[in-house]
Amino acid sequence: MNKKQITVEEFQKLLLLAMKYFDSVCKELNIKYYLTFGTLIGAVRHKGFIPWDDDVDIYIFREDYDKLKAYFDSQKDSNYMFKGIDGDTFPSLGRLYNKNYKIELRRLETYLHIDVFILDKCPIDKGEQIHKKISSLRKLYRFTKEKLEGMAPYNPQSRKLLKINKFIPFTIFFNSNYLRKKILNVLTKYSGLTDDNYMVIDYFNLDKIGLLNCDVFGQPLENQFEDTIFPIPKGYDTLLSKIFGDYMTPPPESKRFVNPVYLLEE
Repeated sequence: MNKKQITVEEFQKLLLLAMKYFDSVCKELNIKYYLTFGTLIGAVRHKGFIPWDDDVDIYIFREDYDKLKAYFDSQKDSNYMFKGIDGDTFPSLGRLYNKNYKIELRRLETYLHIDVFILDKCPIDKGEQIHKKISSLRKLYRFTKEKLEGMAPYNPQSRKLLKINKFIPFTIFFNSNYLRKKILNVLTKYSGLTDDNYMVIDYFNLDKIGLLNCDVFGQPLENQFEDTIFPIPKGYDTLLSKIFGDYMTPPPESKRFVNPVYLLEE
């Protein structure tokens, strides 16, 4: 397989094409989405990509995520594919892949892609209770994946836990598949919520920012990003300040990392 290094600027142009395609599909399906994380900082601070950034991050509510996934599942001949991503980010992340561009980034071989982070809803009066429940399940899920399933039966701690309570099978409480279902059930319990006022769950950043009021998102604002207009959250300042602090001040040059990107060709 041939490997050709490209500049971050060249890579960003390919990412921008994927963003435009994603935007066109969302408009066709009447799906609301928002730029987020580093892509949102780029939109607000640079009116485009952060010069050294090499990915695209998007927020979407779960009901629209399901609609989007169903659409791509039906497009078998498309140059794009849409998949939910397992692992530590489960169940909050999907990816739109462009199958025309196989790349190596951060020493991983993959297709050029956009990260799509899922937002969930819950009633305001249930927010604290749900926050605590998800946080506890998430810690247990991570512990199970990383410390038990990844190392058992070699880890002494794992072997001890396997012997806990002969009457209640270990696999019921320390099984990642079971915990995945529990987490997803909690997150999606209020997916059909139609109230005008609710709390928003960003599972990926839950430990850092907690729950957010729906006013942070609302009707998207139109914002210049490179040569195109893309939607951003109405309360982008609240969101970015919670996650990054002073997001308008670029980091020192010593912390502006540019990862090498390679196009892979058969």
